[in-house]
Amino acid sequence: MKVRSLFKIIFTITLCYIILKNIEISYFLHVIKNAKVSYLIIMLLLWPLSVYISTLKWKTALEHYRINIKFHKLFDLYLVGSFFNNFLPTSIGGDSYKFLFLNKKIRGKKAQILSSIIIDRGFGFLTLIMFGLFSGIFFIKKYYQSYFSISSFFLIIFLILLVFLLFFTGFQIKQNFGFSIINKAIKLVNVILSFRDTKKIFLLVLYSFFFLLIGIFSIYICFLAFNYKISILVLFFIIPLINLSELFPFSINSLGIKEGFGIYLMSIFNIDITIGLAVLLTSRSLVMFGSLIGGIRYLQRKY
Repeated sequence: MKVRSLFKIIFTITLCYIILKNIEISYFLHVIKNAKVSYLIIMLLLWPLSVYISTLKWKTALEHYRINIKFHKLFDLYLVGSFFNNFLPTSIGGDSYKFLFLNKKIRGKKAQILSSIIIDRGFGFLTLIMFGLFSGIFFIKKYYQSYFSISSFFLIIFLILLVFLLFFTGFQIKQNFGFSIINKAIKLVNVILSFRDTKKIFLLVLYSFFFLLIGIFSIYICFLAFNYKISILVLFFIIPLINLSELFPFSINSLGIKEGFGIYLMSIFNIDITIGLAVLLTSRSLVMFGSLIGGIRYLQRKY
């Protein structure tokens, strides 16, 4: 575990060094210094709203498994999970804390609790993929300028088709392996695939959609804070893809991965990469600042 943590620290520092090496530091500091604070305050106020919608989405998934918890308690738990995201690999590291906490409070529903978290995140990522695909139609010419872009385009189509195949064909995996741990994992997957509540699926997609819109609007506001005009349609395409990069667990809270991939995508659309880096780092910093509320709540509660 110590070796893995050391690797992630070294990998994170290396990525940050590579990114900053290709940025003019004096210009970067000038951009940060001249940011419009009023826009940054708007961004900060949008963060609790995104947590509110995320909590609604998770509560919807929990209710499917007849796990009824008061909204304010889930909201509080989501805040604490957001705080732990700052120190764990990928942006979903805080989900581990949420699972452990609920599993301690609610006995006998381990698979259902874990399934609710995975479904919560899963519909969020599905929305990212679909949003990126449909908005990407407007930039079809850009795909042919990059092998990576056109490969990503077809990968997105494949993932969407796979999800629809698994969800809507009633597919189930047989539990006939000789190892109990494998059978337990298969049981968990089958619990997720058994999610068939049409009304709740609609709500999960709707909440995920609004969550993504808030994120895109927040980034748009951040560009305005740095006096940079950008097409909102471009953000509709690149922000979902940037958010998907947070899945790679090779650095602490995906630091460096998200920023590196983000400025790469921005360079394809001729966006000033120094401005782009300033936007991504500012957005991350504001989320971290907002999540301090979760840290305070964690210290206040008795566990």
